[in-house]
Amino acid sequence: MARVREQEQRDQQSAGPSTVTAGLLGAFFLGLFIGIGATVLATLADGGPVLVESRRTLVREASVKTQAADWNLAPPGGKEITAQVVRVVDGDTIQVLFEGTRWKIRYLGIDTPESHASSKRSVERYGKEASLRNAELVRDKTVRLVFDGRRKDRFGRLLCYVWVGEQLINRTLLAEGWARVYRKAPKIRYYQEFCDLERTARRRRVGLWR
Repeated sequence: MARVREQEQRDQQSAGPSTVTAGLLGAFFLGLFIGIGATVLATLADGGPVLVESRRTLVREASVKTQAADWNLAPPGGKEITAQVVRVVDGDTIQVLFEGTRWKIRYLGIDTPESHASSKRSVERYGKEASLRNAELVRDKTVRLVFDGRRKDRFGRLLCYVWVGEQLINRTLLAEGWARVYRKAPKIRYYQEFCDLERTARRRRVGLWR
C-alpha cells in the first residue's frame, strides 16, 4: 500500500510541470481571444474606422449616382443639356441623370392629366394612359433638354423641351391628344404651335378629347 502511494506521488510530481504549463498556455490564449473579441466588438459598436470608411464610401458612391436635386441647387448652365432618363413620373414629368445628379424634368408648355392620387388631388381621366404613352416615348432614352425662359418651377423641377433624336416629345403628346397647352406660359417659343396642335387634337377627338 505504501508503495502504491509513493508511486502516485511520483506520478503527480512528474506530471505537475506539464499540467501547469498547459494550464497557463490555455489561460493565455483564452485571455488573448477574449481581449481581441472585446476590441472588435468595441470597434464595431463605435462604428470602427474600417466599417465607418466602408459606409462612407457606399454613401458617397450612392450620392454621386442618385443624388436628388433640391430647390437650392442651381440649374445646369447653357441653353440645353443631354441626360439619361431614369424614371417616368407621369405624362409630363420625368427624372433624368445628369452629371451624377437626378433632376426632375417638367415638360415645358404642356400639361397632362394627373396619374397619381395624393391628399390634394385625385387621379384624372386618361392620366394613366398619358403616363404610359410618355413612357413609351422616353423610357431609358438619352434625351436632349432645351431651356426656354424660366428654368425651374416652384417645385424645383427643370422646365424643358424634351427631345429624343429629332422628335419633340412635348409636341407629340399634344398632337396625339394626351396633353393640353399650359396657358400660364404664353411667352415660350412654341406656344402658338402648341395651341394649334391642341385645337387639331380636340377636333379629331383623339387622346383625352375622345
